[in-house]
Amino acid sequence: MLINMEEPHPLQFDYVRLCLQQILKNRNVNIDNALVSFSDNLDHKGREYFLDLFRYIMDKQTIRIYYLTYSGNAINVDVFPYCLKQYNERWFLIGRQKEYTNLTNYALDRIEKIEESSIKYQETTVDFSTYFDDIIGVTKNTSRKIEDIYLKISAERYPYIATKPLNPYQKLLKDMSNHEYKVVKIPLIANLELESLILSYGTDIEVLKPEWLRDKIANRLSDALAKYNKN
Repeated sequence: MLINMEEPHPLQFDYVRLCLQQILKNRNVNIDNALVSFSDNLDHKGREYFLDLFRYIMDKQTIRIYYLTYSGNAINVDVFPYCLKQYNERWFLIGRQKEYTNLTNYALDRIEKIEESSIKYQETTVDFSTYFDDIIGVTKNTSRKIEDIYLKISAERYPYIATKPLNPYQKLLKDMSNHEYKVVKIPLIANLELESLILSYGTDIEVLKPEWLRDKIANRLSDALAKYNKN
């Protein structure tokens, strides 16, 4: 099992480390080898479920989650919990429902209640030490293939992106770059988190390839502009 600590602040995570060490005590599992990926803090709604979910993962216990969807519907689902992942200052449980083969993510701040389920736990063969390498965020559409994403980045913004890459496999294409802009290539499975990340940089990032993603980003910008002008 894997725990991947991504630049945790020592003071923020002392209490978390102590709690996890207590949970892992006598389990012959190292604090640096479990299923949690840290990169920020836990000070938000849903924090109260963190340690319970970690225990359920370690105990291989199926759980029933009472959950409020993004559309506002209240649902309850039985889930095999596998991993806790932090992205963009939010925490997500990665798990699977019995009826499906694909993994699903559940934002901790949308969980209303958690109970133990009587459904027999089913383990996963997914290696979470590499599972997130080819995506931005937590959403992975396994029906899509990895594509080389070419991004044109303004020279002013590039130093920031060079020191804090959008993805560990980001590569600068020197032959396509000059003093006005830089071009990087990232092998990714495109998802909504990638689109949102690109849009968050405004005019500093332009999609060059693939064409379908370039068009999609352009359409989203056009829709946003039309909505702004209407208001």
